Amino acid sequence: MLRQAYGPGSQPNEFLETHYWFGSRVTASYDENVGTYDAKVWISSNELKRQEQADEKAKAKKGANDL
Repeated sequence: MLRQAYGPGSQPNEFLETHYWFGSRVTASYDENVGTYDAKVWISSNELKRQEQADEKAKAKKGANDL
């Protein structure tokens, strides 16, 4: 399903069933345990990640200013 939606993605290690997709709006990954066939999928919003990083930076700056 991920390949259909996002294309082939990246598989850094051909021996592991771990794939990544880096798009302009989302980042996704698929990680499968080849022994049990259990799999995990992560999909994250790039915009929300940018906002989270900006909030952390602002929080750190405020903390430094409070010293």
